[in-house]
Amino acid sequence: MYHYIAIQRILGNYINLYMINKESTIIIAIYNDPEGYPPTLNMAISFASRVKQVILIGRHLKSSFFEYPENIKVLRLHPEIYQDDLNIISKWQKIVYFRQFVDLLKKEIIDNEPLYVICHDMLAAFAYWIIEKTLNKEVKPLFWYHNHDVIHKNTMPSFSVLWLANKFEKYFFNKIHIFSLPVEERKMYFPLKNYKGKIFVIPNYPMVKNTLQIRQIKKLPKDVNAVKLIFQGAVGKSHAFSEIINVLGKKLDGMPIELTLVGPIDKELKNQLQSKAKQLGVNKYLKILKAVPYTQLFEITQSHHIGLAILIPGERAIYKYGATSSNKIYEYAAAGLPVVLYDAKHYKKYLEKYEWTTFVTLAQDSILAGIKALLVDYNSKSQKAIEDFNQKLNYQSNFDLLWDKLNLLEDKNGFKK
Repeated sequence: MYHYIAIQRILGNYINLYMINKESTIIIAIYNDPEGYPPTLNMAISFASRVKQVILIGRHLKSSFFEYPENIKVLRLHPEIYQDDLNIISKWQKIVYFRQFVDLLKKEIIDNEPLYVICHDMLAAFAYWIIEKTLNKEVKPLFWYHNHDVIHKNTMPSFSVLWLANKFEKYFFNKIHIFSLPVEERKMYFPLKNYKGKIFVIPNYPMVKNTLQIRQIKKLPKDVNAVKLIFQGAVGKSHAFSEIINVLGKKLDGMPIELTLVGPIDKELKNQLQSKAKQLGVNKYLKILKAVPYTQLFEITQSHHIGLAILIPGERAIYKYGATSSNKIYEYAAAGLPVVLYDAKHYKKYLEKYEWTTFVTLAQDSILAGIKALLVDYNSKSQKAIEDFNQKLNYQSNFDLLWDKLNLLEDKNGFKK
């Protein structure tokens, strides 16, 4: 009887070693600046409330404005390197930086023996795959790869670190225990044919706690003198801004349409948009603001009325399948802004059921009709957007579901190492 109890205790300790509990350490790694990726911050915060420690490893490519919980240890490599500097340094220097990232990640794994290493982009996953071969079996964590963006292969410079990571992707997938991504349809872009691990979909929804301080937005149509559109995020050519400019200044219910762009923008594109607005005589209705810290963005968002999320699909997966991976859609909803989306099958599948969405083509009449449709019973649509966000379109509620699934994975049984 004594031997039976002893064996039971040993097995129990082995299982508990791999369960997620309050004594666990989790490492989240991203080969970018984590403060530029809300899904990475959201996951770190969500784990921090449930485990002893979260170690967040990334690079320092922008100033820090985020307030982290006390049990999140933030390690941002290269405090002197910013995005503009990365564009001019040599390929070899970039390799040196990547090697430093690998070394830092390995050190933290050995020192802290985490339960999971969660890699939030391809380069971080590549880094862990390099490290994994050198680790003692006793300290090997579970390998979790979360891909937030599908990178188009034509954009990868030959023999760059990114190019190498892509070449070896099919090999490090054999080592992954958990793979997650923000939308189901993107699975086709990954080597999953012989993949034996677990797969989860984690939508890029905002956190409720980041939106609680939003003030009441200006309601339509009584107390405003313009319909204020906003686009937030990286300003690119696939968002139909040239077409939107065609409707600026036009009046709906007696109010002219205005547009604000907030986010990083290529200088050439900025000049093109400003030049077109000036040519059409509507430049006073166009505002282009520089990127702001994520913690300051919602105050700007809530001062507008309608959010733009026109992502022209094309061939790039980031636009073609972005219904639950484009976090701006749900940031708008959190602020009570109805949303204009591109009329595409994928986006309709996930978003057509909500009364605060409308779908348009690039034709001027379609864009105007879409905006006008959102002005009908605007206050009701605004309130419903907030309700839908609070009830189900937020990160917390989805992470709760994920947490329940993770706790069913009590040990490494079934995982191929």
